[in-house]
Amino acid sequence: EHRHAVKYLQQLVGGTFKQIHTEEVGQRRDVEAYDRHGVAHHAYLGEKTTTKDIRDQFLKDEELLRKGLVKGVVWHFFRRADTGAIGPSDKLRKELEKRGIVIVIHE
Repeated sequence: EHRHAVKYLQQLVGGTFKQIHTEEVGQRRDVEAYDRHGVAHHAYLGEKTTTKDIRDQFLKDEELLRKGLVKGVVWHFFRRADTGAIGPSDKLRKELEKRGIVIVIHE
């Protein structure tokens, strides 16, 4: 379940929830675990592809990085218990890497 992944991630990185204002895409980025070093961590459950929602999220993260509002962005992928799916699609992986977003797969 996503909320369990978020709680685990917050404990793992010592981070807390934080909202950061955005101007180029939407109005804010909800950071699930913002750590003491200024790095934004996000939890994703299962396999993710480049949907409009996901695209908006990485574009917001790209803006935060470019403007220096965060020092780094890490997307953490957790396996779905029901389907066993995990991680970004190849296309999404390329989009994230191009924008300097770090990918961590939790097996």
